[in-house]
Amino acid sequence: VSSGATIEQVLKNAANSNDAPLIIIAGTNNMSNKSTEVFYSRLEGELRTLGEKQAVCISTVPRRYDIHYNDPIHNDIISVNNYIRELTVRLSNIYLIDLDILRRFHFTTHGLHLSYRGKKKLSYMITNILRDINKGTRDSVPLPPRPTTTPLIVKDVNSHLFLEGKIKISEVNFKDAIKQFCNNKEVAFAHCISADLHDKKNMSAGVATIFKEHFGKPSSLLTQSLTYQKLPNGATVYGLVTKSKFFN
Repeated sequence: VSSGATIEQVLKNAANSNDAPLIIIAGTNNMSNKSTEVFYSRLEGELRTLGEKQAVCISTVPRRYDIHYNDPIHNDIISVNNYIRELTVRLSNIYLIDLDILRRFHFTTHGLHLSYRGKKKLSYMITNILRDINKGTRDSVPLPPRPTTTPLIVKDVNSHLFLEGKIKISEVNFKDAIKQFCNNKEVAFAHCISADLHDKKNMSAGVATIFKEHFGKPSSLLTQSLTYQKLPNGATVYGLVTKSKFFN
């Protein structure tokens, strides 16, 4: 435990740990220091190395209730957390402690640190994950959940291609659809995307601009043909990689 430590310092200390399960609780110091690039440049390699000798449990970055909701730091936290979730899926022996399930009452009045209730909840989460590790079980990436909310405008399609009307097509303005469903954790969106995620012009045209506005850009590929994003207590977004460059 090191108060005020950055993720670089935490990873350096973790490299000297023994073979017992390792718990890494990510904080917001890198967010405050505007140095989130370390998550993308070093985290995967460090976790891969650590996972070769021991089970590693890493948390998402906790929310910042002490900062105005319009502050850009919240988007940075969402992006980093999506990347952490992705790594726990792709890398072996790496497990996720998802702090997005914590609510406002799990934090102190100030809003930065966990309260007693939050720390107690976190301890239960860690205990449950360690129990799963001991049993040799692991959660997998959830499949896109089936939406339960009625679409804005719906028409049935009675065709064998659409399973005899069991699939419904909504004819709506996509911005309106995203606004309606983005905070519904039972909803998943999907769209096509190019593989050059770090190009500044990636997601700069068409419906991709709407996804970027509401969900940000995916930090990296989940597989060669798929990206995965998740809003805290909100919708999931899957990106189907259909081309290597945005201009193809």
